[in-house]
Amino acid sequence: MRDEFATLLAFYERCGPDVKGHSAVEVAGDETERVEKFIAGMCNASERRQVAQFLQLHPELIRPIADRIKANRKTPETVASK
Repeated sequence: MRDEFATLLAFYERCGPDVKGHSAVEVAGDETERVEKFIAGMCNASERRQVAQFLQLHPELIRPIADRIKANRKTPETVASK
């Protein structure tokens, strides 16, 4: 039994730090504001380039941002009902 714990501890010591999930990405306040503005479709060309550069550094954020953009997109039914 002692050898089993020694093996387990040896394995644990070889492992690196815990893997962080997508939600663990820390985004600075100004980047958050810029991304929110991008999602709302209110960025100018320069701001869009800045968001693109930011997303190149944090590709794990592309899917959640794309999902929010799709959710905010007006459908023909929504536009017709107004």
